Amino acid sequence: MLGLLMLTGGIMHFTIPASNWRVPLIDALDQTGYMWTLVGVIIMVAGVALLLNRFVPLTLLVLAPITLNILLIHLANPQAGGIPIGIIVFATYLVTLWTYKNEYRVLLSSAKTLEP
Repeated sequence: MLGLLMLTGGIMHFTIPASNWRVPLIDALDQTGYMWTLVGVIIMVAGVALLLNRFVPLTLLVLAPITLNILLIHLANPQAGGIPIGIIVFATYLVTLWTYKNEYRVLLSSAKTLEP
């Protein structure tokens, strides 16, 4: 589910002009000339990786700030597509992250507790 949401969200970066969102942050990202496109590509690649079940733990790490920003943008700017979509994307992310929680054990351990 998260893969499909990310893939379609990334496609939206290229099919809906950033100016249609009427959100200052998105306008700023678009005005850089590359950042809005880069975020769209990252989201699409992450969506494909999740759909193919490849590099899922790494993909979830990359998507952490993106999904948090999706939630915050939708909460702060309801005209950006409504609050429910932000909640759905973030909740789906958290469920997927919870599914792979054991993969992050090494990242969340101190060096002293790791076995050689």
